[in-house]
Amino acid sequence: MKINLLSRLTFVMIFFAIQAPIRAQVVTVDNYYNHETKKNVNGQLEDYHYLWDDKEWTGFSIFGEAFKKNGAKKLNVLKEAPTLVNLKSTNVYLIVDPDHLADNASPNFMTTRQAAVIAKWVKKGGVLFLMGNDKQNA
Repeated sequence: MKINLLSRLTFVMIFFAIQAPIRAQVVTVDNYYNHETKKNVNGQLEDYHYLWDDKEWTGFSIFGEAFKKNGAKKLNVLKEAPTLVNLKSTNVYLIVDPDHLADNASPNFMTTRQAAVIAKWVKKGGVLFLMGNDKQNA
């Protein structure tokens, strides 16, 4: 996987930014808007890419460990569309590189209603952390 210099610098800046103590108790990464799958050695589809246990593709396991090392008590994965109920216990919600047709034949595009839910959650004190790396998502 080719990573350009800007992407590397962005990751480094984010990594060092989270070195300060984190007040968030629960950090949740999205697996609804970015829901890429691949076949495992048994031929079964499995989720991958931008997940806390991802040691192969993105190093998100390192990102998760940095959150935990600096105060996060729990790392969650949200596999459904966000609602006020399933975001209730989340302090930080990461949406990383939402899918487009080149990534996923049936991407989950954000709706106006879902955006309103996230906005309401942020107004109640939630932190939305957006990351993108494809020009299709710009």
